[in-house]
Amino acid sequence: MDESSKTVLLLVFGGGSLFGVLIAKALDYWMAVAKDKRDFKRYRREREYSEIEQLKDAVGNIYELSANWQAYQDKKEQYEKAFVNDYELIGKYNKFPEIAATARDAIHYCKIVAYAEKESLNDLIQTKKELAEKYDAFLKACDKFLDESRAYRLGWLRNRIKPRK
Repeated sequence: MDESSKTVLLLVFGGGSLFGVLIAKALDYWMAVAKDKRDFKRYRREREYSEIEQLKDAVGNIYELSANWQAYQDKKEQYEKAFVNDYELIGKYNKFPEIAATARDAIHYCKIVAYAEKESLNDLIQTKKELAEKYDAFLKACDKFLDESRAYRLGWLRNRIKPRK
């Protein structure tokens, strides 16, 4: 083989390996971008789940305080602490409209129960039953959102659920 053909072969095979390296780097970059998108979606979804769980805990604490049969005087300080910033509690979750609305109803009924306890009204048992119904509706709204979100992610209900904006 002469010198010129060796040079041509070296350029062809050397250039081919350079081309292979470029393709590998492009694929690595594309895979990294795709992984970052998946990680961000996973982080956002997990953050939504944890926010809803925090709201469930906060509303649950207020509900348990209201559903407790202790005298109003024993719970007065706890009521004041719970109701002082209740608008801030719900305001953070307005991005989940159905959940925020049912949480607002549940907390409103907690206030009604507190007033009924304070004034020693006769319909306290009925008011507590209504509070239990509102709290159940709140929990169902949370579970519905979480279940639909999981189902949408898995593709089960993708055609029936409108994507959130």
